[in-house]
Amino acid sequence: MRFFSSIFRAAPEDDSIVRGRVGARRWLFQVSGLLLLGLISVATLLSLFLQRRLVSFIAALVSCGLLALALRVFMQPCAWLGFDWNPPVLFNAGAGRLEVSAWDKCSFKTRLVSASTLQDLQVFRVSAACANNPRFCELTVLQEAAELEKELPHARDAARELRLALKQLFAATRPPTTVAGGLLAAKLQGEEELPLLLSRCTWSRTGVDELCTLATAARRQLGMPEKAALLPAGLGVPAQSLEAEEYPAVGADEQEVQQNLHEQEVQQRLPRMPSKTSSLSSLPPEQPMSSISTTSACGVQFPRV
Repeated sequence: MRFFSSIFRAAPEDDSIVRGRVGARRWLFQVSGLLLLGLISVATLLSLFLQRRLVSFIAALVSCGLLALALRVFMQPCAWLGFDWNPPVLFNAGAGRLEVSAWDKCSFKTRLVSASTLQDLQVFRVSAACANNPRFCELTVLQEAAELEKELPHARDAARELRLALKQLFAATRPPTTVAGGLLAAKLQGEEELPLLLSRCTWSRTGVDELCTLATAARRQLGMPEKAALLPAGLGVPAQSLEAEEYPAVGADEQEVQQNLHEQEVQQRLPRMPSKTSSLSSLPPEQPMSSISTTSACGVQFPRV
C-alpha cells in the first residue's frame, strides 16, 4: 500500500528515488467510479426485487449484464479512448536496486531487482495485437515519442474497432489491428524472452512522452547509460552480413566459388584411375628374340627349330 500512498502525495525535493506511477491516479478514479456504479446497480436490483416488480427487475438485470459484457468485450477500444481498466505497474528506482509492484491474480505483488542484473531499460513500441503478453521478439526500441505518433490510435480507430467487434462478436479470430502504443520495460540477465514490465501500454502521445522521460531518469538513477547500444531481443546480425564483412571479395561470385569447391571435393572423394600413358610406361621394355632362351617361359623347354 505504500506504493499507492505516494500517488496523491508529492515526493520530497531531496528524494533520490525515481517513482513510476504512470496512469495510476486515473486508474484509481476509474475503478472508484465503476465500483460506485456497481453498488448503485446492486441497490436498484434489490429494491426492485423486494418490491416484487419483476418486469423492471428483469430489465435492470439484463441491462447490467449487457453493460458488464460491453466493458469486457470492448476493453481495448475503451483503453484507446482513455478508459483503461488494466491495473498499472508501479516501480521505485533507487541506488542499486529496482522495486516493481504489479498486479498478480488478486493483489499487487512486489519484486526486488538488483541493478547489476539489468541489461536494458527503455521504452518499446508494442502493437495492439500483442499488448497483453508481449515478448522481446515482438517489441521495437523507441528512441523518441515522435516516432510513434502516426501509429497511435485515435477516436476513429476506436470506432472502427467497435464496429468490427460487433460484426465478429462470435468469430474465433479477428484481423489484427494496425495501431501501436508505448511500453516501458526492462531486460534482465537470464530472462531473454519475457520483459520485466514497468508500465502498462500507453496509447496517447502525452503518455509516451512521460514514459520516455521516466526511462531517462530511471537509467540515470540506476547508473546505466542514457542511450543503450543493445539490439532488441530476437534480432541479431544475420550470418550473411558477417560473412560479407569477413570476406568482402566474395560478394557476387559466392555461388561460383561454392560450386568450384564442391567439384574439388567430389574429385577428391573419387578413386584415382591410372591413365593410358602411365600404364604403358610401367610395362617392361621389349626384348629381342635372340635374348629369349628356350627355358625362359616358366622353366618349360621348347624344341630347337
